[in-house]
Order: sequence, then C-alpha cells, then structure tokens
Amino acid sequence: MEHLRLVSILPVLKGEIIKGQENPLIKSVAKGKKYPITNHSIYFHMKKQKIQIPSDVDECVLVVSNISYVKSIKDEGITIVYVQNVKNAYYRFISYYRSLFSLPIIGVTGTCGKTTTKEMIAWILSKDLNVVKTRLSENGLSRNLKYLMQIDNKTDVAVIEMGVDSPDNMLYTAHYFKPEIGVITNIGVDHLEGFHEHDKYIEEKAKMLTAIQNKGVLVLNADDEYTKRINLNDFKGKIVYVSLKKDTMFTASNIRYGKKGMRFNLTYNGTVYPCYVPGFGEHNVYNALYAIAVCMELNIGIIEAIERLKSFKHVRRHTQFKKGINECEIIDDTWSTNPTSIKAALDVLQHASKANKKIVVLGDIEELGQSFVNEYMKVADLVVNSKVDFFVTIGEKSKIMSDRAIELGMDTNKVFHAYDQQAAFDIIQATSDRDTCILVKTSMNLSYSGLIKKLTQF
Repeated sequence: MEHLRLVSILPVLKGEIIKGQENPLIKSVAKGKKYPITNHSIYFHMKKQKIQIPSDVDECVLVVSNISYVKSIKDEGITIVYVQNVKNAYYRFISYYRSLFSLPIIGVTGTCGKTTTKEMIAWILSKDLNVVKTRLSENGLSRNLKYLMQIDNKTDVAVIEMGVDSPDNMLYTAHYFKPEIGVITNIGVDHLEGFHEHDKYIEEKAKMLTAIQNKGVLVLNADDEYTKRINLNDFKGKIVYVSLKKDTMFTASNIRYGKKGMRFNLTYNGTVYPCYVPGFGEHNVYNALYAIAVCMELNIGIIEAIERLKSFKHVRRHTQFKKGINECEIIDDTWSTNPTSIKAALDVLQHASKANKKIVVLGDIEELGQSFVNEYMKVADLVVNSKVDFFVTIGEKSKIMSDRAIELGMDTNKVFHAYDQQAAFDIIQATSDRDTCILVKTSMNLSYSGLIKKLTQF
C-alpha cells in the first residue's frame, strides 16, 4: 500500500477526529477478520460490537459511526474518526485510493480460461513492467482489498481476475479496480446456485462492459455462442475479437499438438506469425490469443509477445501430465470443473496422449443449481462420444453420469461409480497399466487432492 497521512483522506471519509493524533501515518487497511488491525492501519469498524485492539498495536486509526464502541479506548496512539456511515466511508476511501494511480488495469472474466489468461498476460508484461495480479484463481470478493492495496506508485499495470458467483459481483470488483481493458474468455454453464437461470449468469458476465464504463477495450471470443448474446449497442470503445474459426483481428489456424504445448499460426493484420504456447488443448490457444491481444493494447509488439509466451509456466493442476500408478500417465485437471472445462479436458486426453487405453475419472460438478441433472447428462454424452475405454465417477450426484453412459450403450464392465476416493483408487489400480492415460477431472473445492497424490506417488 502507498503510505498515506490521515489529513489527506479525512475529507474523503467525511469524518471528524474525536480523539488522538491529527495526522498519523497509515500503512495498511483493516476490515474484519481477514484484515486485522495492525500498527499504522486504518480500521473501518462495521460490526455492532466493541472494538478489540490487539495488544501489540500501539498506533492506528479507527473509523466508527457509534462512539459507544470506542469509549473504553484510552491509548494515546489510537486515533478515532467519527463518520455517519462507516460502510459508505470505506467505499469512498476505496475509490479515492484507486484514483491515486493512473495505470492500466485489465479485468479478466469467463467461465473457463480466466486464470490462465490472466497469468499469461502478467507473464508477458512482467518482463519490463511491475505487475500486480490476483493470485492463481483466488478471485473471491473479500480479496479485492488485498489486491488493491498491493498497488502503489511503483506499479505499472494490474491484471485482475473477476470471478462471479452471484448477481452484481462484477460491478463490486469493478468499483475497486476500475479496469479499462476487459476480457471475456467464454461463457458456459456454471454458478447456477447463485444465478438460478443461465440467462442471468450471461447477463452478469456482460456487466464487464459496465465495468469498463462502456468504453476502453473489450476482448471477446468470436466463436463462443453465449458471448454472441451480449448486447454491444451501447458500447463506445474498441472491440477486439479472437477466433479459431473465422477471420478476426487475431485468428489462429493450423493448430497442432506439440511436445509440451500447442503450435499454431496467428494471422494479424494480414501477416501470419508462427506461435507456440505451453499447455495442451485448443482452449490454451484461445488463452494465448486473449493475452497477445491485451498486451498489444499496452504497446508490446506482437513478435515480442509471442516470444515471451513461449516460456510461460503453466498453472498447476490444469491438464497437467504426471507419472502415475502402474507406470500409467495421469492428466491432473483437478483445479476446477464445469461442463465447458470437461469438454476441453477430454479433447486433451484424445489428442495429447499416445496411450492405447484411456480412462476418465469425473467427480461431482459444483454450482449447477437445479439444472444439474440435465448438465450431467450432457457431460456423459461427451464422455461416451470421446470413446474412452473406462469411465469412473466419484461422489453422490456424479452417479447420474455413469448411469447415463450405460444407457448410451457403454459396456457395463467398463463403467464404475465410487462413493469415495479409496474406492476410486481401487478401480483405477485394477484397470490401469503402463499403456494407460487417466484423466482425473474434479474440483479442488471437493478435496480430491488425496486421490491425485495417491495415484502419483509411485
């Protein structure tokens, strides 16, 4: 955080000092359990209870709207600021802090690929710029303050992953960061627990336009059917399309699987550029296109962006190949799961592995709401159509998929359901050998890391 003096933000807070120093130094922001009070922090007290100051804190600023919560505080180093509404004062402070810095901020959202795209953008830019970025896929709203406070006068650019799981999440994050470049990687089926209807989920992703104030730069996937539903009539900025199927500003063609990643030709402005991106799957070609498109908006030349991307270190547990039990090959894709990412992972299994026997292991798919049965059926169709040799499901709801696979004609001796990780391990151990590739596609939130660890400890 850029260090501030209270005198500079008191007008923003619309506050009055009722006790303590007139102009203490502020080095951090405190709010709730995740952001505890420390020395030289400004604490926004939004709870209806007395404030407990840690014993090792000698100096801080407390912002309150109820004096009774601070009556017992006598320490000389504690400054108390009274405001009419603490929550409003906090958000005014957030807007003020963001306004201190004139720097480009990129917001990245989408059902799949947003973490990898964000990491690719940061990788390309970080060679000669000081980049602040969200960590991995830790994009929960409560983390916004942490990432905003990492921005200071030394920061050149920030890349923020903007996840959503309920209405208005997009605009909440936009209030913190005010991005000027927005990326929507794709829109699939996800987070229906929070949105209930898929159309509402699409509408939330479309709020990226509002997040960049209907101007700036918007990077979109020209091939994605649900992205095409976004109403662009009021958007006054620049729209950059990427595609694997049609002529756009950034078009990939001649896509093939290489030794450890994807090779393709990128056509831009009439010129064809050979490209390589680490990580398997056409979805990573899309991710590369988004990243290159964004970085060119920030004056990174296309040849330089392509070159830097060659050394990108891929995100762990994203179609990550590992050695496993019985000398088999494991594709660890256990970071997250939804129907769109399952389709991409199946493509990698079919094209990146030379093993003759292929096994798919799927766990429960989270946040599908009341649509889960229909979506599970569609996923089972994908698995059967990929013509894998064995299909294993783990969990409670996932049995719908294995039952559906049998309905579609898959051999009952090659379809298994396990209610726990040990049962799944036993099945995999019995069906795998050195000529086997096993795709394990589950969610990290369901803690299937134990299964991967057991499968790869040999």
